[in-house]
Amino acid sequence: MFAKNPYISSLETRVLKRKYINNQMHFTLEDSLLLNYDEDNISEEKLYINNELIKNMYKSNMGMIYVLDKKIDGDFVKVEIDPLTRAHILRINSARYLIINALDKYLSLEAKDFFTDHDYGVFKIDNIFFDNQAKEILDILNEMVNFYIEIGLDIISKKRNDDLITKIDGLYQGAFLGHHLGNTSEIMYFEIVDYRFDEKGIIVKYQTKR
Repeated sequence: MFAKNPYISSLETRVLKRKYINNQMHFTLEDSLLLNYDEDNISEEKLYINNELIKNMYKSNMGMIYVLDKKIDGDFVKVEIDPLTRAHILRINSARYLIINALDKYLSLEAKDFFTDHDYGVFKIDNIFFDNQAKEILDILNEMVNFYIEIGLDIISKKRNDDLITKIDGLYQGAFLGHHLGNTSEIMYFEIVDYRFDEKGIIVKYQTKR
């Protein structure tokens, strides 16, 4: 189970099942603040239950299992993540959609292998091997992504059959690439901070407004 509203950083929820194993409590919760870290290539956030840092999480046929070093009294707990970290992740992740559009529309290039950390994002472009070529591409990308941010377009994801489809009017309609903000203006600012080459092309590191 993953976050229904990624803007929420704190909630109270019911403990559904619990079991004590080797002096640790393993339990499931009714509601979640988690993002889909593995599938969407996002660094995991620290999660707190009743102000205690979760020691481990793992998936089972009952859903996500949380592990604490102490017992929980009562049927309800307070679940929290750091709101500033969540805001950084959502901005960096939302920029994925704009990067894809700008590279495809203006340069006929494909962005791939996105990764979102708490402070930066990374993606790759194949078959780019020269500095002058990279700088020209990244200058155009920087300009266009910031233009999209300034316009302020809604980012909407909806279920279509069994798939989740994301749409930004005039810019993007396609696969869901991870939890995002509601409008491009909330990204605030986009900046490419570094790039390097590997045997396949260029690896680009970027940040959004912090």
